[in-house]
Amino acid sequence: MKQKLSHLLAACLLFTPALALSAHAAGGGGGTETKDKAAARITGSDKYFAVTNLNAPLVGEYGFDSLMAVDVGLEIEDNKTRARAMKQMPRIRDSLRRSVRAFVSMSYEYGTVPDLEMLSRRLQRSADDLFGEGVADVTISAVLVHRYQN
Repeated sequence: MKQKLSHLLAACLLFTPALALSAHAAGGGGGTETKDKAAARITGSDKYFAVTNLNAPLVGEYGFDSLMAVDVGLEIEDNKTRARAMKQMPRIRDSLRRSVRAFVSMSYEYGTVPDLEMLSRRLQRSADDLFGEGVADVTISAVLVHRYQN
């Protein structure tokens, strides 16, 4: 038992500097810049941040059997407004999620392809209510309908 513990401790000591070095090389060590990796995959803009997991349940013939998952991004030009928005992410996510749920309950026909123009207008209206008209531009990055098989 003591020998196994000493091997585990030695392995931890050997790999810790290597992990710290690789984290630093990947941009995770020592820097003050915090770049959203999801945003970096979608756009190179520093004015963009992602809002993910805007999910809404879909009700079929026999009750809940699907889920619509929506990911969006907000592009806000003003640095001060963007910083304030990122600090209020739960409020923003709630408002956008309500828009997705309203779309699902009133405008989405079960089993069809979602109307992205209508969904985009609803999400943009929600962003305008939060920040004021013309402050934030909403971009839909993904809409997936997950169907569960019984």
